[in-house]
Amino acid sequence: MSVIATAVRHLMAAGVTGDALLEAIAELEAQVRAEPKPRSSGAIRQERYRKNKASQPSQSITTVTSDAPLSLPPNENISNPPTHTPGNNTRTRKAPVLAAKPAEVSERVWIDFQTLRKRKGAPLTETALAGIADEARKAGWPLEAALAKCQVRGWQGFEADWLKGERPPSETLASDDPLTRRLMARKAAKETNVC
Repeated sequence: MSVIATAVRHLMAAGVTGDALLEAIAELEAQVRAEPKPRSSGAIRQERYRKNKASQPSQSITTVTSDAPLSLPPNENISNPPTHTPGNNTRTRKAPVLAAKPAEVSERVWIDFQTLRKRKGAPLTETALAGIADEARKAGWPLEAALAKCQVRGWQGFEADWLKGERPPSETLASDDPLTRRLMARKAAKETNVC
């Protein structure tokens, strides 16, 4: 319920009627309109911003219409030209030294792994290859198998911890696996029967 409605009820309860009631209502409406509306914090902040912006000097370029010569203050950028020339760029980046193919890695695996590294933006340097070889030794994997595993999984590097219990490829065909033993026995039997 509005303030005016509440005031009218109180006036009627007090016994005020007719013209006196209309006058009281008109006074209340005028008083409500005259009261300033509380300003939000956003409106206050915007007013402060506009005042600060108006007080700052203009950054625009002005043109002079008079024929008087312009006197510019000395400018260090113009009076002291740069000493380097565009041809003397000292910040040229040297190309990384790429690793040579190790003897124990096949040509196909080597090219595939270099392609993967190039696609990832990581050229295969001597240091990177040495790190991969060290991790492969820790895992008990031959370097070629480690590089092939990197290719299959999309790794640009290799760490022994990533394999978590996987057996090296040389062990996957070991004779301790019962299925492998049966397959090897069948193959041996076929070879002896063929002769």
